[in-house]
Amino acid sequence: MLPEAIVPALSMLSSLESLKLDFKCSWPHPHRERTSFPPQKRFILPALANFYFEGPIEYLEQLVARIDTPQLDKMSIDFFYRINFNFYCPRLVQFVNRTPTLRALDDSEAHVQFIERMAVLILRYRASKSSSDGLRIEFSYREIHRQLSFINRSVTTPLHFVSTVGDLYFDHRSWDVDWEEFEDEAPPIGNHLWFELLLPFFAAKNLYLSKEFAPDIAAALQEFVGDRLTEVLPKLQHIFVEELEPSGPIRENIGKFVAARQLSSHSQAIAISVWDKFAKHMKKST
Repeated sequence: MLPEAIVPALSMLSSLESLKLDFKCSWPHPHRERTSFPPQKRFILPALANFYFEGPIEYLEQLVARIDTPQLDKMSIDFFYRINFNFYCPRLVQFVNRTPTLRALDDSEAHVQFIERMAVLILRYRASKSSSDGLRIEFSYREIHRQLSFINRSVTTPLHFVSTVGDLYFDHRSWDVDWEEFEDEAPPIGNHLWFELLLPFFAAKNLYLSKEFAPDIAAALQEFVGDRLTEVLPKLQHIFVEELEPSGPIRENIGKFVAARQLSSHSQAIAISVWDKFAKHMKKST
């Protein structure tokens, strides 16, 4: 069913609290790329609190342009079809930015994860008791650098509340996939891409790095000099690294970044600690 047909029907369900749209095949709409024409009217789904979507990004763009969900606090999106990485999703961004409960994620945390062959972006309340609260977007694709670039360009940078995120996580959650397999499928993630990914998180005070991401991000951090040094994570107070060794290239590169920041206009000291992902506490490094 086309978005212009399904939305009026949904608006008749004034008590609808949960909505799941799951595509089992590709969307045959002949005008799927025409997302630049705004609809004439938006319908309100007053009670909708949980929205799960699995399907093509173009369909979601047309759908969310037609609805307002003032009570929505859980939104999970899985773009499992091959994505055109030149495609922008302004309607999705506008929808999130105008949804009060999602826009209010000012005491929040952000997670950039890789699970199997899937890139995941999670934005949620830091004090939330449920890991499903907030916004979760998944991308099924093999080329890591293109996934990260798409997340940054089309999602994180345009979202207003990203600039208020306090805790930023880069995490790899996979137990049976060889991380090095990705190296043969795409160019390595360059320092410029890490810079672009970190830049929108202006208010982040705590940075968490899994052992898979730590070497590349640490190498990128130590190259942020001059004007770029003051632009990236200016509020940063603490860096947590999984399985951080007392010495080695990761500690050395992070140390260079911390030392350069202390010599700059930033007076805030940055501490370095070990991140134990499977414990409730952080072990302070000496």
